[in-house]
Amino acid sequence: MQLSRQSIAAVAIMLGAFMALAGINITNTATELLQARVGATLREMTLITSSYIIAEIAAMPLMPLLMRRLGLKRLVVLVLCGFMLASIACAHANSLDTLIASRIVQGAFGGILLPLVHTSIKLLLPQQQHAAAFGVFSVFASLAPVAGPSFAGLLSAADYPWLFYINIPLGLAALTGLLFALPGPNNHGQVTEHRNNFLDAFGIGLLSLALGSLVFALEHGVEREWLNDQTIRFSLVFGFIGLIYICYLQTQLRQPVLNVRLLASFRFALICLASFMAGIVIYGFVYLIPYYLISVHSYSPAQVAQVILMAAVPQLLMLPLMIKYAPRLNPWLAIVAGALLCAVSTALCTQMTIDFAGEQFLWPQLIRVIAVPLLIMPLTLLSLQVVSDQDAPSAAILFNVARNLGGAVGVAGLVTYVEHYKVVFFQQSLLLFNQHPVALSNHQRMVPTASQLTEQLSQHSSIWAFNGAFALLSVSLLTMAILFLALFLFGRKRSSLSLSPQLS
Repeated sequence: MQLSRQSIAAVAIMLGAFMALAGINITNTATELLQARVGATLREMTLITSSYIIAEIAAMPLMPLLMRRLGLKRLVVLVLCGFMLASIACAHANSLDTLIASRIVQGAFGGILLPLVHTSIKLLLPQQQHAAAFGVFSVFASLAPVAGPSFAGLLSAADYPWLFYINIPLGLAALTGLLFALPGPNNHGQVTEHRNNFLDAFGIGLLSLALGSLVFALEHGVEREWLNDQTIRFSLVFGFIGLIYICYLQTQLRQPVLNVRLLASFRFALICLASFMAGIVIYGFVYLIPYYLISVHSYSPAQVAQVILMAAVPQLLMLPLMIKYAPRLNPWLAIVAGALLCAVSTALCTQMTIDFAGEQFLWPQLIRVIAVPLLIMPLTLLSLQVVSDQDAPSAAILFNVARNLGGAVGVAGLVTYVEHYKVVFFQQSLLLFNQHPVALSNHQRMVPTASQLTEQLSQHSSIWAFNGAFALLSVSLLTMAILFLALFLFGRKRSSLSLSPQLS
């Protein structure tokens, strides 16, 4: 990718998106800082993360409308400044309610920023540079979920405000790069048109509420026992009905604010499905490792950060490799390779024992370092190659919403699986011990006390549950690899899946 002013602007926007992605789970491992600052319980701290995610996904549909009104440069400047100001508000929050409100504002600006990466690459760079640009962004996107908990763990011994002040130098660097690369007035993406403001506001509002309701249900379904809770039932029903209605409404409009007709294209719908599955894997894998280390081995946030950071430096080394080789890769085969490597990475975590802890996660993480960019880059590239320039903002929204919803579904599903099978395996183990106490006693050369027995069985049951969760990820990834390999082979014979900027 040639270092032109346009490419510098695109990288600056990527840096802002990295900041927004890292902000999703930066509070997950900062339990001590948050408890000391706002007095939040462990259950209340989930609201600090989920409020950000809900606001981020709900705000994404605003991007095309704001882009038409403000243009690319002014919108990015507005969003970067808003995100930094919200970060300062988070840093100075003295109560849980104030912190959650600030995180909602922060997440909303982050949600607008994420799809701007795809749109900016489409608008600023020539098509021959798209693969390299998305290769760079794939490294940013795969590093961000790791960077969030790592920053939080390393800052656990520092003052609370630095948990959010870390966004200020990142935001200023992105803002400086953008203003340097795009001096003077810039009208990229700005469109002068007469639109029905009421229908636009209604459509965006309903879509944001529906997405927010779905993500709320996914984020809090585990702790509220899913359909046993009336709020979760209402959120799911409202979310699904709202999405169906707004999709129908947008298909009837001559000027839809979000062109959902793109999903009628088989190729684009398939890419969004793959983005959904990639979200499950990327966020699920990154969530499971700290969850396992903290719940099974009682790791501190700093210890978790050390484990996650083992893969950070190799991940940065992927950056020049993706710039050089991304344009040469067949996107369909790259997806197959990325899915297979991710499957290997998660499969290495399916036979964990009591001795499987920090250092044993080195190889799974190193394989993931190679796999995730191979998965993200071609999916992002294909998502914009199969649509027109006019539909690029809508395509970016649908692609990002699919990935983030996949992440929410993946984390919620994996946590539900682990918590359920912890209990199942514990009950089965306890029953087995009651039936064969002598065998277990001989194996351990002593009869454990009731508390020792409960602790041992609980620990082993947790490990078995985590093994099953990683196995689910492996099976999903293997299925994805087989699907895309079959489509690639079918496309070579029929030429029906050849890349084209037109809709099928």
